[in-house]
Amino acid sequence: VLFNTTDPGVTKSISTWGMDTTWASGDNMRDGMIFMGSNQVDVIRVGFVVKDALDVNGQLSASAKSDLDAEKNVANMAGNKPWMFSPTTEAGVNAWFKNGSDVIPSRWVQAMDAAKVYLGKSILWAEPFNEPDYSGWNEGTSGNLYDIMGLLQTDTNFNSTLLAGGSTLNDDNAVGWYDAVKSR
Repeated sequence: VLFNTTDPGVTKSISTWGMDTTWASGDNMRDGMIFMGSNQVDVIRVGFVVKDALDVNGQLSASAKSDLDAEKNVANMAGNKPWMFSPTTEAGVNAWFKNGSDVIPSRWVQAMDAAKVYLGKSILWAEPFNEPDYSGWNEGTSGNLYDIMGLLQTDTNFNSTLLAGGSTLNDDNAVGWYDAVKSR
């Protein structure tokens, strides 16, 4: 990155700040609101759960609902803020969502739909994969992400939701993941 120390500079301030509930901790939310100032919290990140298969009616497991309830309770500590969706994959991805190393896009979207309906709140933006370059999450390929985003673009549950590509763990991998989905 080249720059000139005598140039006036360009403001690159961040206008939207958020808190995360995918590791649901009331202590983290309280601390964040104290340190940031609750008036600085613009959006809350809530996870959709893929650790359990959906039932035959497309419903979440009791365990997934419990996880979402915990996230919702923590998110509500910040007041009525817009939410964004990101997967909670640290508990693993259930085999029901997988086909080898790929995920099954339609089932991934079903999990997002089921979580959104269960939570009963609009979603400002959705990130179907979080840190997809980290193999421990087992989130699938960039092609899977492309297909998932395509399904979300036609899903009535997400028709007013902005879509975000996967935020990579290693910034060296960001361009490849971005290039794969930039047309979405």
